[in-house]
Amino acid sequence: MTAALIDVALIVKNEQEHLPECLAAIKALGSLVGSICVYDTGSTDDTVAIATAAGAILELGYWDKDFARARNAAIDMCTGKWVLILDADERIVANPKALGPYLRRAQSEGMTGYDAIDVAVINVLNGTSGEAWLSRRLFRRGRAHYVGAVHEQVFPVREGGSLTALDPGPSMIAIEHHGYSSMERVVAKTARNEELAQREIDRMSVDAEDPEALIRALVDRARSMLVRGEIAEAVEDLQRVRAMQSRYTYRWWGMEQLADILISAGRLDEARDVVEHLAREGSGQAYRDWLTARRLMALGDIEGGMAILRRLDVLYSACGFVVKPSLLQAARLKGAIALGEFDEALACVIALMGAGQVAGYCGLLLRLWGQRPLPVLAELLGDSAGDHLDAIADEADRHGLPGQRLGRQLRGGAVAGMPRAMKPRPA
Repeated sequence: MTAALIDVALIVKNEQEHLPECLAAIKALGSLVGSICVYDTGSTDDTVAIATAAGAILELGYWDKDFARARNAAIDMCTGKWVLILDADERIVANPKALGPYLRRAQSEGMTGYDAIDVAVINVLNGTSGEAWLSRRLFRRGRAHYVGAVHEQVFPVREGGSLTALDPGPSMIAIEHHGYSSMERVVAKTARNEELAQREIDRMSVDAEDPEALIRALVDRARSMLVRGEIAEAVEDLQRVRAMQSRYTYRWWGMEQLADILISAGRLDEARDVVEHLAREGSGQAYRDWLTARRLMALGDIEGGMAILRRLDVLYSACGFVVKPSLLQAARLKGAIALGEFDEALACVIALMGAGQVAGYCGLLLRLWGQRPLPVLAELLGDSAGDHLDAIADEADRHGLPGQRLGRQLRGGAVAGMPRAMKPRPA
């Protein structure tokens, strides 16, 4: 029997709320997917029954607080040529007609083909897309496995080897993450991750045989502390990471987060030292520019900061996380207003609202627009805002007569003379 092109590997525990939609999204890929392999770590709800009813291959496993071990157990259940890693609170979104040929080409190019695909993972909160990052979620079976008890990472199976990867872009394949749909889930996941990170730290030291594992654990604990507002403790862990001798990208990511914290705290000389340290070690230029621009603006050098911000586009952290585009637009907005560049500020507000950042911006939008014709503003919003037009209209209603007129323009659909139902929207 010929192996399927893709098998899907999941680890689950008490996921009856999320699993049905996850499985439905997988099945929407049709014949591209062979088996759905589910490793259950001790569910007490209907998770096992849901997976079985969907035709998944199920293994009743166990939980020992080691995500990498559980992930690898799920991978071992797969027989497909490629393994796609998902969690129950995620939804795969892909173009099957394009993805199939793409993977077949990837595995045949060169002497041995590519090993992995980097997939965009997008946080979705209340139906709105937010932070995104690249994650190595699709790889050739037998070539990669996971390492790390918490915030596990993909490494080559062959010791001393490397993984060659492709990035086909989110129009080909992406993963929507719905795991932080409530503050309760955020708090629970943070506490769990901090516990696992602490366990890793307790069994290692700087002189351990695997210093990269210690770096991962320290950065992961710092991230959990930041969620809880323990800033000083997070800085202490990240300073410890900075002092270690390693060119591991996870360490650079920790240093980037350290600079972020220091800038927000007004510790600008310390932040400069961290950015210069990253530059000496050769970390990504774009993220260092982002940090430098924010630091210059905090120092009052608005023109210097804006000169950098205007040339930045998509920003990746050292670990592949994509800086939320709204953060870049908000920084540009603040600088444009400070410089009196009000048309530039208007463009930033429209971009922010188009990305779903509606609350708090409508009053500024109307002030920046002034006495210009509202139908033209409605057209600009129609081109940019996509599915957020109704929310913008509702927000506009709270801003007096001009806002109510704009709301009527948006609801009435007379955007540039075209009915709303016919107005093209971004893919």
